[in-house]
Amino acid sequence: MKELKIHFLNTIWSDAILLESNNHYAFVDSGSKFYYPMIQDHLTQYNINKIDFIILTHFHSDHYGNVEAIINDYEVGKIYLKHFYGLDGITSSGFESNEEYTENEFKQYHKIIEACNKRNVEIIYLDEIKSDTLTINFENIDIELYDIKVSEITKKVESMLLDACENIPQNVLERLMAAKNNEKSPLGQDVIDRIIKNDLLAREKHLPICQDTGVVVCFLEVGYDVHFDGDIYEAINEGVANAYTKGYLRKSVVKHPLD
Repeated sequence: MKELKIHFLNTIWSDAILLESNNHYAFVDSGSKFYYPMIQDHLTQYNINKIDFIILTHFHSDHYGNVEAIINDYEVGKIYLKHFYGLDGITSSGFESNEEYTENEFKQYHKIIEACNKRNVEIIYLDEIKSDTLTINFENIDIELYDIKVSEITKKVESMLLDACENIPQNVLERLMAAKNNEKSPLGQDVIDRIIKNDLLAREKHLPICQDTGVVVCFLEVGYDVHFDGDIYEAINEGVANAYTKGYLRKSVVKHPLD
């Protein structure tokens, strides 16, 4: 049975992962350039001279920092990456990019491409593959690469918001029914009964449970090195806007509350 060993190289805040199987090796990203001596020491320790392939997940310096050096210093078979168009508005440090930053990134990108051409490294452009997923066979172990489509995030946000405004949780409905049965006051029973009927009607007719549909707060948990094919924040905002329009939700806030 083939085994996959993963070396998480200690490149602190940057990413460099070495895959190992049956004395074959591959990189997923290469860390910041400041850590190249450490990467070299690690490769020397394991007597590694050949890299089957490099996967470059995205073009930030803390991921591509040592790709050019690895290609120049070691025998590399393939590299998987996307075309760089300079459209990413955020730097590797999380700040807004500018013209100078983008120009430098273009230079670094072309250096990697030139190194590949010089060293006869096969370039596979991920954005030219007509599929949502790519399977790379690494010593009979399948490695799947895929991007999460932000259009799906938009649909999910819209669906979740409409569901939250139109459907109360089943356990809440059950507690309301129990409260009605336990209520002694006829007036109290009537009020609870109206609430239950309102909830059931909202569910049936796909209408908001209450005219006050509140303010949307989204919490997003993103795993390590998860990649989207677009701007996740724009996708969430679009989903919220779609839900408010389709569900006829009340737009209680029309500008940022802190402005």
